Amino acid sequence: MADSIPTGIKGLDRILGGGLKPSSSCLITGAPGTGKSVLCLQYIIEGARQYNEPGIYITVEEHASDMRDYANSLGMDFSDLEENGLVTLLEQPILKGSVLSAEFISKMVEEKGIKRMVLDSLTLFKYMHQDNPMSLRSNLLKFMVRMRELNVTLLVTSERNTTSVDNVEYTHTDYLFNGIIFLFKPRLKSAFERCLTISKMRGVDHSLKIHPFAIKTGGIILQPDATSFALGGDDQ
Repeated sequence: MADSIPTGIKGLDRILGGGLKPSSSCLITGAPGTGKSVLCLQYIIEGARQYNEPGIYITVEEHASDMRDYANSLGMDFSDLEENGLVTLLEQPILKGSVLSAEFISKMVEEKGIKRMVLDSLTLFKYMHQDNPMSLRSNLLKFMVRMRELNVTLLVTSERNTTSVDNVEYTHTDYLFNGIIFLFKPRLKSAFERCLTISKMRGVDHSLKIHPFAIKTGGIILQPDATSFALGGDDQ
């Protein structure tokens, strides 16, 4: 097994020391509009295109057609990867009153040989266990353990109601993940800037700095040595 699983986002892989730990689970968290979905789309698309690793993107809050349109708008068309079975985009809107089971997902992983997975978002598990927070935690842990047994490297998104890295409040489910990448948009006067920081990544010698990034044609552009103008360019 490889020592690391590259995300396919070059700048991000550099600050991760090469990539994610194989079969690990990582939370991609931040406020709306911070770039969570595009980061996860790139992880699936580039994993298939660059490394021939089958991936599945499970979306519970967006229509699959909207995700395809969004990817196309960024020059990240992946229709060829869907056609040859390397990328599976699975739509499961919870408002329809039914949700995917862990057993169904596990079976699909085995049948398709999935190596990369995105669950966008944690709302799926919260909906399934909305009346019992401890049930949410235990079942999420069971799902993550099952994905590890199947050698799947998992990204899960969640919403975070803060735009400051200094005011992050962690939840009881955050501690289950091997890694947490926090995306946020600090403001300087009339301009916002997209930034990310790696809050934790077990077993990885990762950057502790705050890194600005942009979303352009092709997806996320992150220069590891760049400094944030909104945060005063300090070495944080």
